[in-house]
This record gives sequence, structure tokens and C-alpha cells, in this order.
Amino acid sequence: MWIPALCLSSVVIIFLIVSFFVTPTITDDQRNVIRLLYSLASGFATMFFGGSCLLQLDIPKNNGGKLGLSATGGVAVFIFTYMYPPYWYSPSSEPDKNVSVSIHSDNEQILKDVDVTYRIGGRTKSASGSQGIAAVTVPAQTETIQEIRVSIPCYAQASTGPFKVVEGRDIKVPLQKVTTPTPDPLPPTAYPDPRNLIPSNEWPSPHVLADYKPTPSPDTFVFQHENLTDELAHLMLFNFARHANSQDPWRVIHADPCDSPNKFSGFQESKGIFAIIAMKRDLSPPVYLGTVDLYAKPLTKLRLKSTDSVLSAEIIQE
Repeated sequence: MWIPALCLSSVVIIFLIVSFFVTPTITDDQRNVIRLLYSLASGFATMFFGGSCLLQLDIPKNNGGKLGLSATGGVAVFIFTYMYPPYWYSPSSEPDKNVSVSIHSDNEQILKDVDVTYRIGGRTKSASGSQGIAAVTVPAQTETIQEIRVSIPCYAQASTGPFKVVEGRDIKVPLQKVTTPTPDPLPPTAYPDPRNLIPSNEWPSPHVLADYKPTPSPDTFVFQHENLTDELAHLMLFNFARHANSQDPWRVIHADPCDSPNKFSGFQESKGIFAIIAMKRDLSPPVYLGTVDLYAKPLTKLRLKSTDSVLSAEIIQE
């Protein structure tokens, strides 16, 4: 019988040793499991250690009586070590502490809202913050956070940990900025019927288009777009003059929130009156943003926003 007991005891002891190094900071649930395994290992050990053991306990009851318990050998050792665990079993009486997690890219703090998921001792928790900082709660004796995952648009995390906890210092999580892959060209069915989308009172008359003097250098004008939404959008520029001449009137510019603001200066249209239409990447119904002469000023700025999932824009010319 002592050989199986020795094997079981060895397995439990090895497990406890490995657990100590892998998970130096344990949770209350893990502590209870270790308490049980420690007691089992102690009981098994009596199979190959010489000597005898007798345990007698009187457990008081609510009605004033007592419950007697008597055990010998391995059972006695198991009960004793389970009811009277060693000093290291007792949880720390110190309160939990807050640790600040800050996110950085190219050694600069990212001043955005951030969601953080972190793991300590097998237990996963989450926290949120703003301006690139989130406060996470950890046990007082925590020296290492095994894993920290940060969720923030347009950034990727190269390493998730472990991270050392140093008193008085933030935990800095490095991120790398990424851009959205260039989408495929829009299918012909994605282009809307401009007559159904552009208000009739904002459609320039043939007289206005005829009197518009062609611009010799349209590529000198700059269209700056800033996407303040969380997803890529298609900016569809509809040129009224080319439409009137039965030419392809569309120019599509991809507005990536991860590469914003961005500038476009590759105009080739000789006349600069455009209707600006926005469409989400999923090709949901397009939204008319306004009609503007992009050649009226050297710089036209567009800030794309989303309110209740509806696109809108602010257009400024300078």
C-alpha cells in the first residue's frame, strides 16, 4: 500500500511546488484547493512514515452540546492539517491596492479611452479608463500580473505579459499603431442614384456649370479628411460637371480612422463642384453630407462623425 501512497504524495508535492513558481499570487479559490491537496499529501505520507497518530476533537454545537471526533493514522493527519492549515494558507489582511496601467506608442502616451483585461493567479478581471490610463485592482502582495490585454481601436499589442508590479510606478503597456487594410474597389451596385440622394435645391443648374471656368491645376487643391468614427468609411465624391458631360462622375476616397487626418491632392477634374457622400465599409445605405466647391479655397477640411450609428460631417474651407 505504501507504493501508491508514495506516488500520490509525490505527484501532489510536485504540483504544489510548480504552482508556487507559476502562480506566486493565488486567489482565495486556489488557496482552498491547495489547502485540500496539502492535507491529502500529509495523509498519504503516513503510509510510509513510521509512527502512530491519534486525533480527538470536541466540536461545540449551537444547542450547547458537543460533537466528538476521533481518528487515527492518515485520516487523523488529513483532518488535522485541513482544520489547522499552516501559516501561509491564511489570506493577507492587507486591503487590495490599485495599480495604474498606461498605454504607449512610440514612447508617447495614447490619450484615448481604454479597456483592459488582466489575469492574476488564474482569475481574469477587467477595467476601463480614459486618457490612456486604467486603474486595476490587485491583491496587496501581488508582484506580477501574468497577463494584460488592451483593447483600443487602431492599435495592436505585441506582448501581453507578464508585467512587474512596482510600488509607485505605472505599468506601461506598449502598443503599435496599425492601419486598416485597403478595401476592395466598390462594386457598381454600391454607387447610389445621385438624383435620389442629393437634394434638388443643391444640384447646380446647367447655367452655373457652364459659367464655371475650368481650373488649370486642380491638383493644387487639398481635401483633408478626418474620420472620427471607429470604422473605415468610403467618401464618394460626385462631380456634377463630369456627370453633365456623360463622364464617370465618381471619385472614391477611403477614410481610415487609423490613418487620420489624411490629405488628398490628386484631383484631375477641371471643375470642382462636388457632392460628398459617405458610406460605411459594410456598404450600408449612403449618406449625403453636402455639396461644396473644392476649388473655392486651397484647403477643404472634412470631419466625419457618427451619432447613433448615423454618419454626419463638418466641412470647413480655408
